[in-house]
Amino acid sequence: MSFNKSISTPNGNHAAVEEYPHGPVAKAKKPKVAKHGGLMQLYRASRRPLPHQTGDGTYPEVKTRPTVMQDLSTLTMSDLKTLKAIIIAKLKGEMHADDKTMIMEKTIQLVARLPGSSKRQEKLTNIFIDELWYSLDHPPLLYMGDQFRFRQADGSNNNPLMPKLGAAGTPYSRSCRPGVMPLGAMPDPEAIFEGIMARDKFIKNPNNVSSILWYWATIIIHDLFWTNEKDSNINDSSSYLDLSPLYGHSQEAQNGVRTFKDGMLKPDTFADKRLLGMPPGVCTLLVMFNRFHNHVAANLAAINEANRFAKPPPSLQGDAAAAAWKKYDEELFQTARLVTSGLYINITLVDYVRNIINLNRVDTEWTLDPRQEAGVDVGTAKGSERGKHVDIVRDFGNAAHTRFAAHVFNIPLKTRENPKGVFSEHELYTSLAAVYTTIFLDIDPVESFPLRQKTKETATVLGAAIKTTVKYTKSFGLRLFTGNTNDALSTAGVNAVKALAKSGLSAHDIAWGLILPIAAATVPSEGRLFAQALDWYLSPEGSPYIDDIRTLATQEPTPETDALLLGYAMEGVRMAASGSSLHAVAADTDTIVEDDGRRLNIGQGDRVFASFSSAARDPAQFPTPEAVDPRRPLDAYVQFGAGTHSALGREVAQVALAELFRAVFRKRGLRRAAGPQGELRKVLREGGHCEYLTDNWGRLTSFPMSMKVTWDN
Repeated sequence: MSFNKSISTPNGNHAAVEEYPHGPVAKAKKPKVAKHGGLMQLYRASRRPLPHQTGDGTYPEVKTRPTVMQDLSTLTMSDLKTLKAIIIAKLKGEMHADDKTMIMEKTIQLVARLPGSSKRQEKLTNIFIDELWYSLDHPPLLYMGDQFRFRQADGSNNNPLMPKLGAAGTPYSRSCRPGVMPLGAMPDPEAIFEGIMARDKFIKNPNNVSSILWYWATIIIHDLFWTNEKDSNINDSSSYLDLSPLYGHSQEAQNGVRTFKDGMLKPDTFADKRLLGMPPGVCTLLVMFNRFHNHVAANLAAINEANRFAKPPPSLQGDAAAAAWKKYDEELFQTARLVTSGLYINITLVDYVRNIINLNRVDTEWTLDPRQEAGVDVGTAKGSERGKHVDIVRDFGNAAHTRFAAHVFNIPLKTRENPKGVFSEHELYTSLAAVYTTIFLDIDPVESFPLRQKTKETATVLGAAIKTTVKYTKSFGLRLFTGNTNDALSTAGVNAVKALAKSGLSAHDIAWGLILPIAAATVPSEGRLFAQALDWYLSPEGSPYIDDIRTLATQEPTPETDALLLGYAMEGVRMAASGSSLHAVAADTDTIVEDDGRRLNIGQGDRVFASFSSAARDPAQFPTPEAVDPRRPLDAYVQFGAGTHSALGREVAQVALAELFRAVFRKRGLRRAAGPQGELRKVLREGGHCEYLTDNWGRLTSFPMSMKVTWDN
């Protein structure tokens, strides 16, 4: 999975948006970017302050605003004429614009020409969106009854004051008289195709567009227009961009594509039969939207935020159960429909509109984004103060393993003790977690491409920085931007780099072949084990053992107490038994014989998923598996992997796990923070694999990200 927070790159390069020319297609100028991980880039990153502003370890996004003079310098004479026309229209109080003057198109050109992040550009964009929004009434739909909660399949009930406004089956509102120009002898269609559309080789479109633009336009046209065959004044489609080619223009058509189970659509289907006569790309896009809808519906049900999509209890019977399941399906379907339609509209605004107003020909990133206007600031100075709780996953478990790896491998980490470091704890952890996920857990085709793109970006920066520090370490024994510590861990890391260099390995081999893979393989996985074990002991099933663990944690460390404390920690990992799994692609054909004699035939290229969840409760491996026994042999646990996939540094990880348990459980009255923040929110997948929600519940990740706890005093 990919992570909800972007990772700041320490090179700090920015490129100004230049004025674009008129005429031929203008190629975007690529900024001159310095080499990643160079000494000067590391120095600039080390000058950043500690990330205290947001409270979650991330750096706030800071926009560099152009000045008024910089904005004015981008305007042309035609833009000034456009401004003059707008001002005159405002002074005269004109409520409607003459489309023949192209004032809307000229206004868009003016706004798009302004530099990115310009306050004037954002202000004009918001005014433009307001003009479009307030051209129709938008009365509130809350508390109006279920029929107004969601727009109906035919587009009705979008406006409670005028329920049929824009609905299917209502007359067109025409601005000109319809008519057909009579033609004489028509040219042969084959001759037109051969003369205009046929080609022997690829020819790039001079406007930088592909056929997807026309596929998208076809969907929009069929979304908005369906002239009644008997009365040409009637539009059998709604007047809204509600993706009706997929969902249908009527309730009957919508029912034809629904499964009426778990909010799903019938696989790879769409409602509008007219599109079967269109190019295959049009139908392909609708099939993709169909799959996205089902993906959203499945995740809404799995996440079940605030118990909104709770399944009916088994105690319901008969008509009551049928009504409850019908409501469950309807809620999931309509919400997934809203999300899918939102994606459709977002692509239309961001990509399609840019093309039809010719912005793809020029060097500008402006788009008609209705979400950029800030709302009322709900933050307060008092609310920003730390409460009586700690994020035990983000700020303790994950941070401890991140600091350990940075210490051993001399990765320049920015902390209170070393404010001149390069990477914050959040940046380093999320980079390592992204690398781990890409290599071992890239199993979701929906997230695979953005995951690999993000990992490539972050790994390039991190790997280059490590390579630079390795160069200076092996040549001069320097620890760049690490605070010049001379403790045993840091010294061992320096000596290891020197020894590897003497063996003939280059700085690139040491950084990219050893340090980065080892850190990525250990830090996120060990942080996950701690979070899972702690979460289980704070659950009703594990809470009876907390007093025993606290007794051990408060005693003086001895080999016996250390072994028992580690035993409790490993039992917590075993009992949680979620998220631990092996994913691999078979290199060759093979046959796996199960314990019960079943034979699984594996073909070359098959994906193999081995869940450790079942193994953790195997009575043959763990007698009385439902009981917690801290004296079980350590080699019985499979959570660290097996064979070539065995976790690196198993012994070190076990010591760390025991010490983290000692530090946490010595707190009297350890318990979850009140409310959802005290929960390790996770989604259980098939086979025991687990995914976790980020702290803002915006995305799913492979590793725990947040859980807050508190204790007495």
